[in-house]
Amino acid sequence: MKSLKILFLLLPFLSFSQDLNELIGQAQYAYTAKNYKMASETYQKAIAMEDISNYFVYYYAALSANLNHEEDLAIKMLQKATSKGFGLEDNEIEFIQNMPDFANLHSKDEWKKVISEMKNQNTANKEKIQKASEDWKKNLYDNAKIKPGYTLLFQKVDTVDFPYLVYVPKSPKQKSKLPVIVFLHGGTGLTNFKELYENPELQSEPIFTTARILNAIVIYPIARESFNWYNNEKSFEAIMQILNGFESKYKYDKKNVVLGGMSIGGRATFWFAQHHPKLFKGFYTFSAIPKLEFEPLDFSKFDTTRPIISINTKDDATYKIDDVLKIYNQHKFDKWSMEVLDSGTHGFIYNSAVDGQEKVTETLKKLLE
Repeated sequence: MKSLKILFLLLPFLSFSQDLNELIGQAQYAYTAKNYKMASETYQKAIAMEDISNYFVYYYAALSANLNHEEDLAIKMLQKATSKGFGLEDNEIEFIQNMPDFANLHSKDEWKKVISEMKNQNTANKEKIQKASEDWKKNLYDNAKIKPGYTLLFQKVDTVDFPYLVYVPKSPKQKSKLPVIVFLHGGTGLTNFKELYENPELQSEPIFTTARILNAIVIYPIARESFNWYNNEKSFEAIMQILNGFESKYKYDKKNVVLGGMSIGGRATFWFAQHHPKLFKGFYTFSAIPKLEFEPLDFSKFDTTRPIISINTKDDATYKIDDVLKIYNQHKFDKWSMEVLDSGTHGFIYNSAVDGQEKVTETLKKLLE
């Protein structure tokens, strides 16, 4: 199964501490070299360090143990992998049942129990996902007016019904009007809008957690491949229309509106910093390069009294830090700050090992103060 092989190669780059990361890397190296005794021992050292949430570590610990003729340990590691979520995907169960390296375990009652537990968890998870999806859609389309929680709205732009989510904290801690965070998401490869906004996992975006903490409203425009902020200026027009008409839908603090985004959404942020700087108290970008695809940026039009907070990482393979810093150093001003993290990759805001969520919240807190 491709996904297992790919994740095996990616294990060192997932959310582990440095010492743990080194041990897992050593275990992988030993496994690749077919030194299964060393691989098994090293995986056990890594697992003893802390409670690891990534089930692929336990899966490869089981595989290494079994290839080292430690059948009881292999079963134990598969049980641990299952408890961490291994088998929730249908192809994972099918794969492990058909994998020759585990064939010697098939006659054991413990193996049959592991497979049975995987199937039970898989069924329960599907039911949970289905209910979450139904509840999310029911809430989304209850959109006669903006309400606490999430509301799905549409902005007509030519023939396009451009969707955007509005998040309002359920229990505002103050009676005064709330600040607004506009967030432009990364990735624009989806062919239709529904693929994103009907997915209940959208609620796990760090920006919504930040909004709950800071007691702020979020406006979350939703892009698709043919209507995005990578190379379609119409999407910027749509965002401006949303903002211009938002007060008629919900009262907010017009002096406390910030805009930013991640990746491509961060790049689009610089367009707003150039064309509409005075509409926003400040801007923020995560894993972005200050460069547009459809027009050159005119940095002379930036309002240097408006702060921009940018955070990138040294190991970002999408926008290389040297390319980012070259542009930044040519055009930086006092209120444009650039923080460079040693690690975290392009999606650092989703990476708990580098406190991605905390970085998002700290950034927005600075801008909204």
